[in-house]
Amino acid sequence: MPLALGGVTTAHVPFNMEEQSYIAASKDKVPAYALATLAVPENFDPNKTWPILIVLSTSDARTQNREDVAIIYASPALAEGWIVISGDGPAYPHNDSAAWRGAMTLAAVDALSHSFPGSNRWPVACPGYSGGSKRTGFLAPLFSIAGCPIIGIDLTSINVDTLSDGYRQYRPGSAFLHTPIFVSTGEKDKVATLKQQWESRHGSNTAALIACGWNVSRKAMS
Repeated sequence: MPLALGGVTTAHVPFNMEEQSYIAASKDKVPAYALATLAVPENFDPNKTWPILIVLSTSDARTQNREDVAIIYASPALAEGWIVISGDGPAYPHNDSAAWRGAMTLAAVDALSHSFPGSNRWPVACPGYSGGSKRTGFLAPLFSIAGCPIIGIDLTSINVDTLSDGYRQYRPGSAFLHTPIFVSTGEKDKVATLKQQWESRHGSNTAALIACGWNVSRKAMS
């Protein structure tokens, strides 16, 4: 399928055995394919190195990862010379779990590496917003052990430390603790409040991350 340069392309992609095992763990049936969504800049050249955003969305309102690609990330990312990728099932799952989202995303990433040899060495950042940041925190360690060279994780409006849970679950190794983590929230956010982010030294989300050894930067947005 030809790429939509400067836009978004979707494609049906297969699962490998490991991805099928994650789907089984989610207690859903393995679908016939995953739906990969890829956005690339107008000047995309697969012979060059491109930074990649791997996008995960919240489960609220049955949101799919590809919706955050289109609504939040594609436009600013392409303008800055990034490519954006996500993976979803062909239909919304019975059990929208981290295992399901991880399997769909890895299928999309695997398809990218098969389509563009060498892209498995391109630098990867993992952003997330609200519930999507919780998904990102938990699954970024999985993407690391799958071979993604992760250079940063952005957790916007997060109020629970899922990153440490993902680290304990998938065990990517101590070097992963040096991955830069960016935590941000709105000054008027009533769900992921500033206090939850950093005012409480021992009880905040950011303090929990720092206590676990993460390299965290923080920012409030007006």
